[in-house]
Amino acid sequence: MAPNSRPAGLLSSPRIARVVPAAAITAFGIALLYPLVPRGDALYWGDLSLYFYPLESFVREQLRAGVIPLWNPYVLCGQPLVGNPQSWVFYPTTALLPSMPVWLYFTVNTLLHLCLAGGGTYLFLRRLSHDRHAALLGGLTYMGSGFLMARVQFPTMIMAAAWLPWMLVLIDRVIDRPAVGYAALLALVVWLEILAAHTQLAYLTFVTAILYALARLWQIRRHRARARRALGVFITSLAVGVAAGMVYLLPALQLFGLSTRENLTWMQANRFVLLPEQLINYLFPTFYGNPGRGDYWGEGNFWEPCVYLGVIPLVLAFYAAFRAAIRPATRFFAVLGLLALWLAMGRFGGLYFVAFYLIPGLKSFHDPARFAFVTTFCFSCLAAFGLRALRDRGLSLRMGNAAVWLAALNLWAFSAFINPTLRHDAFTYRPRVVASAPARGEGRVFTANRDQVWKRYLNYEDYGPESARYAHELTDTLAPNVGMRFGIEEGSGYEPVPLKAVTEVDGLVRAALDRQSPALPNLLWLFNARLLLLPESTRYPYPGLDEVPARGVTALRVQDPGPRLWAVRRTSRVDGSQRTLSVLGGPDFDPKETAPVSGSRGLGESFGESAADGTVAIQIERSLAHKLVAAVDAGPARAFLVWSEAWYPGWQARVDDHAAMDERADHAFQGVVVPAGRHVVEFTYRPTAYRIGLFVTLTSLSLIIAGMVHGLSTRPSRRIIGRTGRGIERVSGVQSIP
Repeated sequence: MAPNSRPAGLLSSPRIARVVPAAAITAFGIALLYPLVPRGDALYWGDLSLYFYPLESFVREQLRAGVIPLWNPYVLCGQPLVGNPQSWVFYPTTALLPSMPVWLYFTVNTLLHLCLAGGGTYLFLRRLSHDRHAALLGGLTYMGSGFLMARVQFPTMIMAAAWLPWMLVLIDRVIDRPAVGYAALLALVVWLEILAAHTQLAYLTFVTAILYALARLWQIRRHRARARRALGVFITSLAVGVAAGMVYLLPALQLFGLSTRENLTWMQANRFVLLPEQLINYLFPTFYGNPGRGDYWGEGNFWEPCVYLGVIPLVLAFYAAFRAAIRPATRFFAVLGLLALWLAMGRFGGLYFVAFYLIPGLKSFHDPARFAFVTTFCFSCLAAFGLRALRDRGLSLRMGNAAVWLAALNLWAFSAFINPTLRHDAFTYRPRVVASAPARGEGRVFTANRDQVWKRYLNYEDYGPESARYAHELTDTLAPNVGMRFGIEEGSGYEPVPLKAVTEVDGLVRAALDRQSPALPNLLWLFNARLLLLPESTRYPYPGLDEVPARGVTALRVQDPGPRLWAVRRTSRVDGSQRTLSVLGGPDFDPKETAPVSGSRGLGESFGESAADGTVAIQIERSLAHKLVAAVDAGPARAFLVWSEAWYPGWQARVDDHAAMDERADHAFQGVVVPAGRHVVEFTYRPTAYRIGLFVTLTSLSLIIAGMVHGLSTRPSRRIIGRTGRGIERVSGVQSIP
C-alpha cells in the first residue's frame, strides 16, 4: 500500500470515514443552492422559465389525473412528449412531481443530482487514489464546477451529468469482479443515464465510459480469460441498460427522423463554442462579465464557456499531469480532458471538423462547447491525483484538509451566485391576456416576433433584476410556451427539437406577417389561431384583426378563425415539402375548399363532389391531450375531415369504430376521409414505438432486478486481487496509484 493511503485523524475511524464525506457533499450541495434550499426561493430565467416550467406543469397535471403524458398539445399544434430529448417522463424523480409544486420539484431534483454527481465522483476517486481527502476534493470540484452550476436552469443536463462517475465506478467493479450483481447495477445506471433525457450529454457520457472500459481492459490484457469475461459482462450490461431505455429511445429516434435536428449543417452545429481566448475563464470566470450583474460582454452566452473549476483544483490538476504522468489513470484523464477541450473549441480548434464528419451522431448536436463537460470531469479527477501525489511526497494532513476546504470555499463564492432566483409566489401571477385567450380545445394563440421579447427579457448580457415585477412583465408577454401554464394552446411555440413540417408552415405565417401578405388569414386558419400576439406597442393594421385589451403584449383577435376541425369536398395530392409549401403560400389556396394531401389520394382525383353537396356538420364530443372524438354528418357525399393537430406517426384514426387512414393534410396536419352520412370519428395517439419500447423496457428491467437480487444473495468475499496492470495495484477491490 502506498504511503499516506490511510489518513490519520477524523477520517481514520471507518464509521466516521463513511459519514463525513457524504455529509460534506450534502452540505456543499445545500450551500451551492443557498438561495433555493434555506431561503425557499425558486430558480427562474431562460429555458427554465420558458420551457421546463410550462412543460413540467403539464406533466404534473397529467400525472395527477392518472394519465401518462405521451403527447403535448400546447406547442406547435402538438408535439410528441415521450421521446422528446428534453422530457424525462419515465425518469424516477418524476414520481415526486405530483406531490409538490413545480418550482420545489426543480429545487429538490437539482440538489439530489448535484449530490449524486459529487458522491459518485468521490467513490470513483476513492478507488483510484485510495485517499479520502483527494477523492473528496475531486467530488466537490465536479459538483460545484462552473460547467454544472451554470446549467442548473437545464435540469436534464444536471441529471445526465450526475451518472458519469457512477458508470465509471461500476465499470471498475465489473472488470475487477465480473459478477452478476455489479453487471446489473451498471445496466441500471445506463438506464438512468438514458432516461435523464439529455441526448448530447448522454452521448458524451457513453463515449467516455467506453473509452475508460477499453483502457482498463487493455491494462489486464495479459489475463486473457479474465479480460474476455469482463468484456462480455460489460457489453451485456451496456446492451441490457440500453434495452431498458427503449421506452425513451425508440420514440426519440422516430422524432429525430422527422425533426429539424436530423442532420445539422456545419455552421448550425457550431452555434456556441469555447473560443481560445475564453480559456481565461479557467482562472478568471467573470473576466467577460456576469449577466447577473448585467455586464456580460463576451462572445455568445455566459454559461456555455463557463468552465471554472477553482484555482486550487486547476493547479493540482496541472501538477498531476506534469509530475505524476507515469500513472496510467493520470495519463488517461489528462489526454482525454485535453482532447475534449480541443473539441470544445469547435470550428476554431480544427479537430472538431474531423470529428463532425467522421464520428456518427455528432451532426445531431449543437454547441461543441459542451465537450467541456468531459474536460471538467477529467480535470476534477486530475485535481484529486495531484493532491494524492503531494501527500505521497509528504504534504501534511492539515494542509490537505486546508486544500479541500479552500477549494470548496473558492468554488462556492463563484458558483452559488451565478443563477438568478425568485420568490416562488411570483409564479402564481396570472397575466391579463389570459382572459382573452381561447379555452383549451377551442382555439389557439399564435405568438409572432418572439425574438423581440427574448432580446428584451432574456438576452445574454443581462438576466435582469431578481424581482417579482420583472418576472410578471415577462409573463405578461405570454412569450412562447408560457401560456401552457394557464391552459393556453399555441399554434407556434418554442421547441428545441420540433417537428419539421409544422415549423415550415409556421415559417410561412411569419413571412406573411412580415410582408402583410393576403395569404395570412388562410395560414392562421390552418393553425386554428383565434388570437395573434405581437410584442407590446406593435401596430399591425391588417384587415380581419381586432386589438383586445392586454398588458405587456399586443393582442389581436382573428375575426374569421379556423375551427379545430373542418371538412372539405376536394383534395389534391401534392408530394414534396417545397411543392406543398408553395401551394399553401400561394394566392389561390383556400383551406376551406381544398386540402393538399401527401403520400395518399385523399378523396381521389375523380370523385365529383362539390360545394353543392352541402356543408358538413361537426360536433366535437371529447377533446383530451391524446384523443379527440367528434360526431360528423358528411351529408350526401364523402368529405375530407381536417384536424389542425400536427401529423405524426402514432396517431390512429377510426370512423365508426373502424380503422381509417390518418392522412397528412395541408403539409403538417391530420386528415381522414369520412363517408356520406353520420359518423363518429376518433383520433387517438397510440404510438407503436412507445408500446414496443415499453415492452422491451419492462423485460429488461426485470432482468436488471433479478441480477441485483442475485448479487445481493451471492456477495463475493473481499480478497486481494494483486497486480493487474502496469502502475496500478488492487487492494480489496480498490485502485491505488503508487
